[in-house]
Amino acid sequence: ENKQVTVVAGETAHDVVIHATEGGLVEVTVVLTNQPTPLANVPVSGYRSTAYTDSNGVARLRVPAGTNWFSARKDWRSQQCTAKAEAGQTNYVRIELTPPPRIAGTIRDQAGAPAAGIFVSFQSGIYPSAPDYAEVSTDKDGRYEIRLKLMREDMEWDGFVNPTNFLL
Repeated sequence: ENKQVTVVAGETAHDVVIHATEGGLVEVTVVLTNQPTPLANVPVSGYRSTAYTDSNGVARLRVPAGTNWFSARKDWRSQQCTAKAEAGQTNYVRIELTPPPRIAGTIRDQAGAPAAGIFVSFQSGIYPSAPDYAEVSTDKDGRYEIRLKLMREDMEWDGFVNPTNFLL
């Protein structure tokens, strides 16, 4: 429970009563879909707080008893779920994050030989949840792989839509 209290310099506030209810501790484990490897340093939100996953992919949050929303976000997109928290108990939630899309290929010169050191960039269109700009260089065999990311929570939207993505 939140309670506003006026504090005056040089005085002690007395008779402040805060009513609390016993909540539940929730351990949220974050992994990539179809991979058992836990993800570290992922922000997990639940109720009114955010905690980051540790090296074991676990974030610990204290929430009120009852059904709560939980969400996790890393690189590409966020996932949400609801889970019931039992008062006075440790509750467990698992969130699976969808891995980011990848674009891979080989760049060749005019003679068909692999081209090393070529700059390849992904230019996204203009639309809600458009991936961020990404760039890589080809390796010695002309291969490249771009992993798309979506870093921003929200993007300013002016209504114009151009859904065309392209590689340059």
